Amino acid sequence: MKKKPIFKLIALCLVFAFVFLSVPITSQAAFNKTTAKKQVSVSYKKLSNGILAIYKNKNKENLSLKATFKFLDSDNSCLSKETQKNLCLKGKSSAAFFFTTPTDEYGNPINYSKYKGTYSVSKSKTKSYSTKIKVNSEVDVTETRFVALNSSAKKLSNIHATIVFYDGNNEIVACATKYLNCFERNSMDQFSINYAGAHYCPSKAKIYIDWAY
Repeated sequence: MKKKPIFKLIALCLVFAFVFLSVPITSQAAFNKTTAKKQVSVSYKKLSNGILAIYKNKNKENLSLKATFKFLDSDNSCLSKETQKNLCLKGKSSAAFFFTTPTDEYGNPINYSKYKGTYSVSKSKTKSYSTKIKVNSEVDVTETRFVALNSSAKKLSNIHATIVFYDGNNEIVACATKYLNCFERNSMDQFSINYAGAHYCPSKAKIYIDWAY
């Protein structure tokens, strides 16, 4: 008879344990696109052959970014429209897109009056190794030489970089985009960008590894 209180205590503990385990535990708040987008800023720079757009993700979470860009004439008619995607813009990092000036059927640039850029974000479902791509550069008067290293432990298939050139006043004067060929782990890609005879002579280059999947 004296054992009944013990059985009751055990039964009570089991009830409490069942109730506790039945309550879902949410350690993170649900992803909100509107809130996440407010933490993404974009800056535009007009260059001779297009517009450079740099996106800064201030969120902790990795985002999938979709950017649409339009070049417009004086009547607000669309001269060209382009959409680009970054499947994984890592948290607390930046990436760039370059939107080329519209051209006619012969490749001649078409004058435009203004441009309009929009973008949307969603939670990324892709893992990017962009921080594992290390790039060294050496700026010269006629060209800049680069060496890119894949320091990840993965074999990758898509690595994209945007190279931004600055003058002595820290102003952006040009940019270039390139798909890097260092897919194998610990592999390197060596390349150069020549600007001999161009309207600019950069003093430094900044490399954005936009994505590395």
